[in-house]
Amino acid sequence: MRSIDALVAQLRSLGLAPGDCVMVHASLRAVGPVQGRAEGLIEALQRGIAPGGTLMMVLGADADEPFDALQTEVDIEDMGALAEVFRRTPGVQVTDHAAARYAALGPLAPALLRDPPLHDYHGPGSPLDHLVAHRGRVLRLGADTDTVTLTHLAEYLADLP
Repeated sequence: MRSIDALVAQLRSLGLAPGDCVMVHASLRAVGPVQGRAEGLIEALQRGIAPGGTLMMVLGADADEPFDALQTEVDIEDMGALAEVFRRTPGVQVTDHAAARYAALGPLAPALLRDPPLHDYHGPGSPLDHLVAHRGRVLRLGADTDTVTLTHLAEYLADLP
């Protein structure tokens, strides 16, 4: 079992630093046993970018229930259990968008989540666009390469015939 302190050291060795703005895609199964389970990994991520850092995750929504930005559970099959635990973490803010719900925790959370567009919700003006504007980084911890949500912004911006 990895301790939170060991995870923080590993995250720092990957290049995370105080004040970073980081979008996280993680597989708890791939990370393996962590002290405190999902909550422990979230704590390690927060400590890895403290002080002044901001974490962001894509949440999506469980399509089998009426949508409420604050109460609707994450689509765990697509987004993973860590996203659901993050959604419930005290202080986390979320966007009110059933198709593209994001969550963030930290001083940049309001700026990252502000005014998400109803349409083209991964394009200009989206949380992804705000992440780039704030020089945000993407951290994959055992998540499949096709889970990098930031790719959707590139699809909107690419000028291809």
